[in-house]
Amino acid sequence: MTHVLADAREHEVMQPYHAHWARAADTVAAARRERGRRRRLRRAGIALALRFDTWRTLVRDEGLTDEEAVDVARRLTCSRG
Repeated sequence: MTHVLADAREHEVMQPYHAHWARAADTVAAARRERGRRRRLRRAGIALALRFDTWRTLVRDEGLTDEEAVDVARRLTCSRG
């Protein structure tokens, strides 16, 4: 999967995959009633947390458990500010 994402990230066959995760980030971000800059920044953090590359980095490269990776993502995307 890593090689596919790296080599074909912009290929049209990947567009449904990207659209799926963009909708997922929109859905999660919509749960918070924020607007403007705060909403944009939180949505970007959520999108980052949902990316395959992020999870690969946290779990495989950094040695976190799935639960620890979830905790990192939660802390990054649910903080106030």
